[in-house]
Amino acid sequence: MAFEWIILNGSCAACIALEGYHDEEPARPHVKCDCDIFEYDPGFPPGTCWGIVDLDSDLWIDGMMVIEVDVYKICADGDEVFTSFHMDQLFDEWYDAFIDNPGGEEWSDWHDELHVRIEAVCAGELEDRCTMFVDPTP
Repeated sequence: MAFEWIILNGSCAACIALEGYHDEEPARPHVKCDCDIFEYDPGFPPGTCWGIVDLDSDLWIDGMMVIEVDVYKICADGDEVFTSFHMDQLFDEWYDAFIDNPGGEEWSDWHDELHVRIEAVCAGELEDRCTMFVDPTP
């Protein structure tokens, strides 16, 4: 685990000195300190984004294979945001790519499209959700 010290209100010298990343959770330098300490897994640093094909969600609808893709992103504050999208593929194309010729050109094209869509979701919707600021004071 790692910890990030983030100054929220005020900027006393003790808090400024703690700003940044620490291997162990830093102690608060004074009683009324309202800075935030975010814990995160260094295996997934802020900005990390990935997609997972949900194999349990595959559906056949009107001759189309509908595949659900779950996308996750670690925000700068250590929070994780999530969304999903569907990729549709005609049965014949799906069969050619995944049954007749796995790893072939059709599969490669589908795989490339999948990565383009995941990257677009990471840079768009999930980045927007990460950067929304909510004032923590009531």
